[in-house]
Amino acid sequence: MTEICNEVNLMIPPLVTIKVSDITFVKQVRSLFLKRKTSQFDYLQDEIANSAALLSRLMARRKNSFHNMNGFKFLCKLNTALSRLLKLDVENRLSNFYQMLPDSSSYNHHEVPSRNSFDYILLRLMSVHKIYQRIAYCCLESATYFNKLLRNNFFMETITLFLAVIAKLWDLTNKLGNTYSEFYEKLMPFRKHFPQVDSQNSFKNVDFPKELERFSIKPTAHIEIDKDPAQVNSIRMDKEFVNTTPIPVVSVLQKLQKEEDFGMPISRESLKPVIDLSRIHNVDDIREFFKDEDAKRQKCLDSCATKYVLKHEWLAIQKLVERKIIANDHKKALSVFRKFITSKT
Repeated sequence: MTEICNEVNLMIPPLVTIKVSDITFVKQVRSLFLKRKTSQFDYLQDEIANSAALLSRLMARRKNSFHNMNGFKFLCKLNTALSRLLKLDVENRLSNFYQMLPDSSSYNHHEVPSRNSFDYILLRLMSVHKIYQRIAYCCLESATYFNKLLRNNFFMETITLFLAVIAKLWDLTNKLGNTYSEFYEKLMPFRKHFPQVDSQNSFKNVDFPKELERFSIKPTAHIEIDKDPAQVNSIRMDKEFVNTTPIPVVSVLQKLQKEEDFGMPISRESLKPVIDLSRIHNVDDIREFFKDEDAKRQKCLDSCATKYVLKHEWLAIQKLVERKIIANDHKKALSVFRKFITSKT
């Protein structure tokens, strides 16, 4: 069973439709497929695809720096599991099976897919569940390692990005994994209603569980992996962190108010801009401003509004504005003057 579940390129059984006497269960199966495809589910699918693409780009950028680190090996395994999830393409398989089900207009034909096709869908749901377990395990292991590096101040910016992407993948994995688990449990009771052809039963030796293991939203303290190498890593998601005694919070606000000197309050009037451009409406105002500033710059440069403007810049803006005025382009002269003053003050 485990080997079949792990096969990504599992052969699709031949499509065989069989006539049945009672077809009412098909309506319930179709409603389950329709209710599963919500806007929230589509959003989570797009987010995990974008996060996986971002992770692969970050790994390609820093592969030379981290390729000898043990934590980076778990990151490579995480990327491999995400690629395997994309290759599985379980949504396309589910969509194909849904189209095989008769709709309301064809209920009188009393033909439904065989149990062989339905078992294939259940196997694909089990496969995607195992892959999500593998992704969750790699997220925990790589995040634990990068957290140790972060405490030692190694590659602060890069590791922060890695941890952010890993945390997002962990959250999306738990939500989507539970979605597939619930969908599997809802489909499982209808397996007995699909007709079976003994000569074409490809999964007669497969043991289908009644329910799949749920994912825990919170990180777990213990991760148990099956020792059998022929089986996929199985994560037990039911053991959460042990609650520790909370650290008491001591308020130090009163002590700071008594002992610390917070200085003198600053008036908001001093934060206003020195040059009020709203008073400059025409070229005459600009010339008057240049004249006053020239006088102030000659006496004391630190006391004038244009003290951060260099001497050659001040002469250049005056020549440029005067050239626009001579060309009778007063609007352009005002625009050039305002942009220059705004950029320098």
